[in-house]
Amino acid sequence: MMWELEKMIDESRKFDKSAFVYDKYRPSYPKEIINDIITISGIKDNAKILEVGAGSGKATELFVDRGYHLTCIEQGENLAQRGIERFKETGQVEYIISRFEEVDEFSEQFDLAICAQAFHWIQKPVGYEKLAKALKPNSNCALFWNKYMNDGSELSSELSRVCKEYSVLYMLEHDELIEKSREDIDEIENSGYFKNTRFIELPWQLEQSCEEFINFLSTGNGYIGMEEGLKLELDNKLKKIFDKADGKITRYFNCILYISQKS
Repeated sequence: MMWELEKMIDESRKFDKSAFVYDKYRPSYPKEIINDIITISGIKDNAKILEVGAGSGKATELFVDRGYHLTCIEQGENLAQRGIERFKETGQVEYIISRFEEVDEFSEQFDLAICAQAFHWIQKPVGYEKLAKALKPNSNCALFWNKYMNDGSELSSELSRVCKEYSVLYMLEHDELIEKSREDIDEIENSGYFKNTRFIELPWQLEQSCEEFINFLSTGNGYIGMEEGLKLELDNKLKKIFDKADGKITRYFNCILYISQKS
């Protein structure tokens, strides 16, 4: 377990080193997913939200725009500083620079807990326990991710194969996504801290050039840690794929949400 924790900390540091690129090229989340979280959780206008692994505030801003107040936990100092700068004029956001597992426990202070694209970096089951302790009775936890999809087309499948070969991105087929979602729901509910989990998925798409796609890959640990020679080799293979599509490829995502009630 200690080795796994050290590995997770090391991987998080890689993200932090590329804070500017991460902030610029990582996609945000569909507003419909935020609407679902607000509707299902039933949070009021003055709700207090705990966000775990907030990064530079990609998801945070979608709740700030609705007027909510957030306490954001983020281990990476560079990412946190970008978030602090982004929201300093709003008076709605507080950042705590720490791993969530190590932050002082909150006691039933929050109306909602959220975590976007990050809960797989949190140790289990302690992560679920700390979330539950931070939430008021009957409140909800919303965990959500953008999942990268292979739509089965020739170009998408080729892109998926090359990215998997270099371990920079894993693009799921829909059957795989559904199978993994069942495992995730079992993990959430078997923790004993949450119940009545609802699973929602929202497909969306984004057209990207090869340069935009490579910049996106450069926000991930696989690409960040790659030797320069391999990066050049991969970049050339990607360019050939994009050239087949006249320089632009439509990428497919499923934004998935697990929203669960505190037990």
